[in-house]
Amino acid sequence: MYPYETPPSKAAGARTGHVFDTIANCGRLAPQMLAAEETHRDAAHQAALWRATHPADDRKPGRLRAWFGTLLIRLGTRVQGVPSAASTELSQAIPGS
Repeated sequence: MYPYETPPSKAAGARTGHVFDTIANCGRLAPQMLAAEETHRDAAHQAALWRATHPADDRKPGRLRAWFGTLLIRLGTRVQGVPSAASTELSQAIPGS
């Protein structure tokens, strides 16, 4: 590295170095790997923006998802042979059961 190199060019050098490393490591699969990394970065950026612009109440799971999660836990513990504490929660969540 040159001691008088500016930080933006260091960042650009790091990006091209990463691309060359990916090409060397992945060979013919490098385009798919680079595209997947870019897609992942974009999705992470979008998720961060959404979390910043929506209050915490909007991010809670809905009643159906919470009920389904309780049901999956109950089924998993039944398969393991352990008595489930979720059965009372599930019976309270499902009217008429």
